[in-house]
Amino acid sequence: MVLTQERLLTVEEYLEFEKNSQVRHEFYFGKLIDMPGESKNANRIAKKIEKAFDTIIDPKIFETFRGEVRLTINKLDIYRYPDVMIALISDDEDNYAVTQPIVIVEVLSDSTAKVDTGKKLREYTSLNSLQYYLVVSQDEVLVQVNQRKGNTWSFDFYDNLSDKINLSLFDKTISLSDIYEGIIF
Repeated sequence: MVLTQERLLTVEEYLEFEKNSQVRHEFYFGKLIDMPGESKNANRIAKKIEKAFDTIIDPKIFETFRGEVRLTINKLDIYRYPDVMIALISDDEDNYAVTQPIVIVEVLSDSTAKVDTGKKLREYTSLNSLQYYLVVSQDEVLVQVNQRKGNTWSFDFYDNLSDKINLSLFDKTISLSDIYEGIIF
C-alpha cells in the first residue's frame, strides 16, 4: 500500500480557493476544513444573538457579523468562521475578514463542541482585541461566557432562561430568554 502525503496549502492558495468555492472552509495550518451546514436551531440561535447584540452596541463604533465573514488569526495562519462576531467599525483592513474581534460566539453542535471548547478557545483567547468568547448550546439552555479581565480570562456558566449575561464593555446585558426564545429542544 502506498500512502500519499496530504498537500498543505499556502494562505494565498486558501484565500484564492475560498473565493470561488461553493462551500465554506476554515483553514488550519495549511489544511482545509469543510464547514458543514448548520441545524435550524443553531441558525435560529445565532440570528437571535446577532439581533440582541445589534440592540446593545453603538453602531457608530461597532458592527456585528454572522457566519459568512471570516476571522483571521494571522499569527497562527488560521482562518475561522465564527457564528457571530462583533468588531470595531475601524477593523477594515480586509474586506472579507475580521482581524480584531471584540466578541466571538460559537453555537455548539455535536460535531464542533470539542473544537469550539478546546482549540478555538485557545486560538480566540490569544487575540489581543478579544474581550468575550461565548459558547452557546443548541441542545439545552447553557451559555459559557469567557471574559478577559486584564491579562487573564475567567468564565461563567448561565443555564436559566431568567439569567442575564453582563457585557460590561458595552454597559449592557443580554438575556438568555432572548437567545432561546422559541427554541424547542
